[in-house]
Amino acid sequence: MTLEEQFQNYRIFVENGVNLSEDTIRERLLLSMGGLGGESGEVVDELKKITMHRKEIDVTKMIDEMGDVLWYYVLLMNTLGVDFDQIMEYNTKKLTARHPHKHGGDVNA
Repeated sequence: MTLEEQFQNYRIFVENGVNLSEDTIRERLLLSMGGLGGESGEVVDELKKITMHRKEIDVTKMIDEMGDVLWYYVLLMNTLGVDFDQIMEYNTKKLTARHPHKHGGDVNA
């Protein structure tokens, strides 16, 4: 299975986790916002423990927390009707234009 196929399957998996017949866009945005904030905070907390308290890196714990962030991120993508390629392309152009000395490429490439 290609990465694209895996990602499309994951998008469906995320959609199966929400009730599309009742959820409004506003509710989906609120769910995405709250979930991203909370789960990103858990990633940050784990990183704080690793860096500031010298806790051993628990890769399984990091995968667990990053997976939760991914779920809410994909929910937001689905709600907005955008795909990962669009986001990567836009961000690459933006950062190349902002930091050409670091990314050193043609913004329109």
